[in-house]
Amino acid sequence: MAWIEKQRNILDFALSSLLRRWGKNLALVVVYTLIVFILASIFFLTHSIKREASIVLQESPEIVVQRVIAGRHDLVPESYMEAIRRIPGVRLVKERLWGYYFEPATGANYTMVVTDGSRTKNGVINIGTGVARVAGVQEEDTIPFKSSAGTYLSLEVADIFPHESELIASDMIEISEEDFRKIFAIPESFFTDITLQVRNKMN
Repeated sequence: MAWIEKQRNILDFALSSLLRRWGKNLALVVVYTLIVFILASIFFLTHSIKREASIVLQESPEIVVQRVIAGRHDLVPESYMEAIRRIPGVRLVKERLWGYYFEPATGANYTMVVTDGSRTKNGVINIGTGVARVAGVQEEDTIPFKSSAGTYLSLEVADIFPHESELIASDMIEISEEDFRKIFAIPESFFTDITLQVRNKMN
């Protein structure tokens, strides 16, 4: 009984101390709660960014070869691919076509890419949600693109990428190789860069 009475006295003393300085104690609780909330938010945000980055980079090429002349990125001729294939350890060599298109009417920059699935779809494009929003178009609408020669090429929107891909594909336009070369006046047998896969996995 004496022990219980002693614990009750300690509890009464603690409660009375809290009540005497309730304003200060309440401020401490608010401050500590805010600090825990901020730290938890930072940890969750960091984890989310790392997770999204790992998903984005999962299918990225192991090695990217680009041609640089006078410190500027230049087109890569197809002859480079044969020389690279002869390098020991190279397992797969693949060319890529991509570039940035500036739309003067809206002031937007689009990323145009040629993928394996779009190379036979001349006259149509697949676009990101950001492109659709800025251009004000929907599926089966057409978007005119000004080529390097000054002529216009109208392409039909075949598909709009889902909102789940907006983080990486919002400004993306998937286009056929023939239409891409027409817009940017890129000659045959030239590419933006070359990607490699090697026999030893890269960490």
